[in-house]
Amino acid sequence: MGPTIDWVVLTTGDRDDDLVAALNSLATHLRPGERVHLVLNGAGLTPPGPLRLEHAVADALHVIHAGENLGIPGGRNVGAAASEADVVAFLDDDAVVRSDDMGRQLRDRFAADARLGGVSFRIVDPNSGATAQRHVPRPGGAGLEREGEVTSFLGGASALSGPMFRSVGGYCAEFFYAHEESDLAWRAVGSGWRFTYAPSLVVTHPMLPTTRHRGAIERSMRNRVWLVRRNLPLSVAMLHLMVWTAIGVARSRSVGGLVSIAGGLRAGWSEAPHSPHPPSCAQRWRTVWRLTRAGRPPIL
Repeated sequence: MGPTIDWVVLTTGDRDDDLVAALNSLATHLRPGERVHLVLNGAGLTPPGPLRLEHAVADALHVIHAGENLGIPGGRNVGAAASEADVVAFLDDDAVVRSDDMGRQLRDRFAADARLGGVSFRIVDPNSGATAQRHVPRPGGAGLEREGEVTSFLGGASALSGPMFRSVGGYCAEFFYAHEESDLAWRAVGSGWRFTYAPSLVVTHPMLPTTRHRGAIERSMRNRVWLVRRNLPLSVAMLHLMVWTAIGVARSRSVGGLVSIAGGLRAGWSEAPHSPHPPSCAQRWRTVWRLTRAGRPPIL
């Protein structure tokens, strides 16, 4: 039979037609007993009507009312906590699964490797057919067509080992948005799990700028500070921040951008997430070695 797979779809309720398309794209990938956990990540949200859903999806649907916007990692934690499946797959509410053999491939991959922590799918813009550089989880977005080991994954287009997710404590919800996938992956890599990028597993998703989110630059820099403070030895963390601060300054095109970078750095050092518990010092050095061996020295 192979591993069981549950899906988690997160929505804030602002794109109902896209959500229906996302859910229905899962219909042919579900086996009996597998669930689709739809997290309504906000107050007063309602799920799409059952008549708009494929029968297989409607039968598998489990609606979870978060009651408030818990952020992306917090909402995904709620969905994953409802699953006891061997694999928990995640799909954004404006993404659509396009690979006909998605379910079979995932079952085969996780069945073949007990230490496979996660599989990152390829994201393709539905209009242009292009893949954004940031959607290839390698330094510089290299190797679009090349399958292989990576050190992060695409949160809304991925499948994660259930045992891995539970053993590392899931996402750090306090990140809210940005770098939460790297934080989870680095903790897992330090514990001996591995991740792969599979360009043959395709989902479509509109290519949108990350700066569309209010406060995106400041939050991204704050979360980058949290990422390295939680997972790397201090000396390596400082090198990482020096490199990425320089990159941020070079990319900035306004005084406001520089102010946001400075604000994020300040917030990252003045605050700290409380859970899940960060790795020990010895595990942080193991993380550095394993990330480097996997092709991403953590100063990048």
